[in-house]
Amino acid sequence: MSANGPEAGADQIAARLAAFFAGRGFAKVEPAMLLAAEAVLDHMGEDIRRRLVITSAPDGTELALRPDFTLPVALWQIENGPPEGGRYSYSGLAFRFPQEGDRLRTSAEFRQVGIESFGAADAGEADADILAAAIEALAEGGIDRPALVMGDVAIFAGLVEALALGEVWTARLTRLFWRHRVTGDIAGALTRGREIGAASEALGRSLARMDREDARAVIGEVMAIAGVGGAGGRDAHEIAARFAHKAREAEGEKPGDEIGQLVERYLAIDVAAGDAVAALGRFAGDAGLDLGRAIDTLGRRLELARARGVAVGEARFATAAGRRIEYYTGFVFEARARHREDFGAVASGGRYDGFLADLGAAAALPAVGCSIYVDRVAAAAGGES
Repeated sequence: MSANGPEAGADQIAARLAAFFAGRGFAKVEPAMLLAAEAVLDHMGEDIRRRLVITSAPDGTELALRPDFTLPVALWQIENGPPEGGRYSYSGLAFRFPQEGDRLRTSAEFRQVGIESFGAADAGEADADILAAAIEALAEGGIDRPALVMGDVAIFAGLVEALALGEVWTARLTRLFWRHRVTGDIAGALTRGREIGAASEALGRSLARMDREDARAVIGEVMAIAGVGGAGGRDAHEIAARFAHKAREAEGEKPGDEIGQLVERYLAIDVAAGDAVAALGRFAGDAGLDLGRAIDTLGRRLELARARGVAVGEARFATAAGRRIEYYTGFVFEARARHREDFGAVASGGRYDGFLADLGAAAALPAVGCSIYVDRVAAAAGGES
């Protein structure tokens, strides 16, 4: 590769972005490259399983090369950072196999530069700061006024809570939100319910009546008889819990068709960002649901972003945004180069409150961050076709 080729351009952009974030007061960290595969699957969702680069330790523990930086930076904060949190930046390689149709990536490795903010007291201010920093950093990399799509998964959480479906079907609907991508999938899957075989249902009902250790022992014996080990970091307890959950779900009362249709109407909302508050208000009014607090939070965030120079008037708001990474809990966004939207996101990010506590932090820390995909930025800024 020549010194003036695409690789050199990406390296130069990465260096500029790292310097930009350092100048904004984000401290550089070097998080771990190898992570427990179980932690990745538990906190990023099953959807990423087939894209992980996995190896095994000598003791058989499955390890994954970091698929992004948010998880390892969060672990770094827990192990090394002050308890009140901090503002961090990173730059380096992440590893996950490209999705089908990716125009640019041919290998599992790609470069990311990004920032994470832990512990900020005002979520709206922190969200707007991260978004504005991402847009400014893209300009540093040669991409001005990107095509921006925002969302807020907290509004969907408010919708699910307002529907009052009960524990089992609330969990199912939430799971469907993260794992179904095509319009109509959620309504269909929700109303069909979970079909499981008679043997699986019987096993699940039995496991549901056992305590944790007995259920784990039963599944462990079944796995030993079959001559198989845990899959993708799943141990016997987790497999037992999933069998039991499926059995409870199968015997629960299914929501009616109208619930699935309501959810699909919600997920079809895709409007100019300036019209988002009004559109969500109309949806909530028509459905007879109280989503006022979540909608007001969105409105304030949009105003804070506008005050920081973000071109909110050119952006879009989509309720279905953010349905890839399961740790998101609130604001999400994705930016693409306007002249090369087919390259995919050049930056993305969002809020993930509760994530650090789930990872074992002594106390919950509010968190928000963003990643910039350096190779895409270099290709789009360099006019690659």
